[in-house]
Amino acid sequence: MQPENEQAYSAAASQTPVDSSALAMGNLLADMNHDIRTSMNGIVGMLELLLETGLTAAQHEYARIAQDSVDTLLQVIERIVDLSLLESNQFSLTRLPFDLLTEMREACAGKAAIAESSGLRLHIGYPQTALLTGDPARLRQVVGILIDTAIRIAERGEIRVATELHIDQAVGKLRMAVHANGPSEAGEQLTTAMNQPLRTGIAALKVHGKNAVELALCVRLARLMGGSVSVDSVPSHGANLRLLLDLPLAAACVAGTRVLLLADTPKKWTAALSTLTDAGVQIDAAALVTDGLDLLRQAAGTDAPYRIVLLEPSVGGMPADMLASAIRNEPAYAKSGLGILSNDTHVRPDAFLRQGFDAVILPAMTPAALMQSMFRLAGVAGPDTLGAAGISAPPQQYVSGVSFDGKRVLVADDNMVNQQVAMRMLEKIGCRVDIASHGNEAIEKHGATPYDLVLMDCDMPHLDGYEATARIRQLPGSAKHVPVIALTACTTQEERDRCAAAGMNDFLSKPIRPQTLKDMLARWMPRAIPNDTAMSGPAGDDELEAIRDMFGADFAELATLYRNDSPPRVAALRGAHAAGDAAMIAKVAHAFAGSSASIGATRLSVLCSELEASAKLVMPTDIDARLHEIATEYARISAKLQSLLETERT
Repeated sequence: MQPENEQAYSAAASQTPVDSSALAMGNLLADMNHDIRTSMNGIVGMLELLLETGLTAAQHEYARIAQDSVDTLLQVIERIVDLSLLESNQFSLTRLPFDLLTEMREACAGKAAIAESSGLRLHIGYPQTALLTGDPARLRQVVGILIDTAIRIAERGEIRVATELHIDQAVGKLRMAVHANGPSEAGEQLTTAMNQPLRTGIAALKVHGKNAVELALCVRLARLMGGSVSVDSVPSHGANLRLLLDLPLAAACVAGTRVLLLADTPKKWTAALSTLTDAGVQIDAAALVTDGLDLLRQAAGTDAPYRIVLLEPSVGGMPADMLASAIRNEPAYAKSGLGILSNDTHVRPDAFLRQGFDAVILPAMTPAALMQSMFRLAGVAGPDTLGAAGISAPPQQYVSGVSFDGKRVLVADDNMVNQQVAMRMLEKIGCRVDIASHGNEAIEKHGATPYDLVLMDCDMPHLDGYEATARIRQLPGSAKHVPVIALTACTTQEERDRCAAAGMNDFLSKPIRPQTLKDMLARWMPRAIPNDTAMSGPAGDDELEAIRDMFGADFAELATLYRNDSPPRVAALRGAHAAGDAAMIAKVAHAFAGSSASIGATRLSVLCSELEASAKLVMPTDIDARLHEIATEYARISAKLQSLLETERT
């Protein structure tokens, strides 16, 4: 579901005028960042591969130092670009629910060791857990920079971090203070510099020889988030760096949202969804498909429709994907967010993505993860990462037991160095790799030989990655569902949004790291390739022969009985359709599905089950086509059975 009111805080909303030189500098640095990252991709990629070869200890250390230096350079470039974008009002923040305690712990991770290396002790007082709304990544960045700055200016003893959160109606008021023992001049220097314009203050942002571009970024990020960063110093006692930030409670953003739960046993999901009910979400449940659809129709005509529908994988024997399709085809509630409830902790998101679902809900989800899924489903805000163009999917990391052997991957990139880096990384973990140098070639290759996954560079000649992905999504059959991962040297939120709009599933920024690539493959690589087109071929023949072998001498009698029994069923389906009798269509289709499954005609059984399910919802408009498909498949099965019977006689 695409958010209807995606809300991102933007510096563009600022009333501060922006001169043309700042705007031009922001654009220039963004372009430079893109070009540098593209060039660095070859350096970083080859260093990563080099470190996995049989180097001597000294060679390994040299390569590691080079790798660390490149990482540091990329971080510096990223911060300068961010700062320039902030100054030119081109920076934007995401708006997501997150757990404050979790994010604070992550922001402070590893800081104690850094302080200890400087002879300091770091004491951190964490806030209470709370679900807030904001940009968690940028909050972590601000907190981390404040602690890093305190470590730089501290001369002795300890650094104390105190955080408090006060709830005032629907707002969480975060107050954080970082105290560092050190000369009062350091605090005065920071205070002066932070209150100056960037071009005059940046020269003053020097702390014991360290360039504090980070602190300038920190100050401006806090302002953009609606908060503030300040420094006060006390002679002989050091300095206090303070962060004041008000963030909306996540519950306030979804309170009153109506959710319809369709499940055979709705009560078993009560505990898993308690975070939502505690937040004021109204959840109505139905155990019958017909009852659920009635509730949807009734609510659609009111000013409080169901914004979200949650389905079990099967409801009343009806597959969730068919039920989802029926909901999507009804204009009155087609825009409702669709979530799938799954007890399978190893669930792969791609299967549900292909069926049209917007989120996967698992019982073991953390409250923050569940609330993030809720935001996506309700269209309250966009995703924090590309994540399947708004699809909430449980993050999955590569583990040594996962195998990608034989998986086919298409790398679409016009840069020969990038091609080699990606190909060698993929081949090293067992993938079979093909290369395309532009979008048209990628479409042609994928159309001829469907792949398990496509790595798509965004900026290519002839046809760029955005348009190529959009055209892939128009291909027939299962080819259009292939996971497409964006490869780009641009790291802005706008770039992520553009990739999502084109139909890309996820986002890899250059330079590519082997571990990041493995994690991405583990998340999106399907265990088995669903092949829509395979269903139109001679499927089920092996199963027919297996049934023959299993029944032995009795097979002839069984096959003859099935061939005599089936034509009247086909005729009965046509008669029920002519009479407009949906109940009879469902009844006959159910019986035909069962007998076809017994004989080994799997595809015919599936077609009949789909017809049965559709008939239980509404009278399908495409029933003629369905009946024709069933009749055609039965004719093929009958001919195959006749051939097997003749073989038995000879």
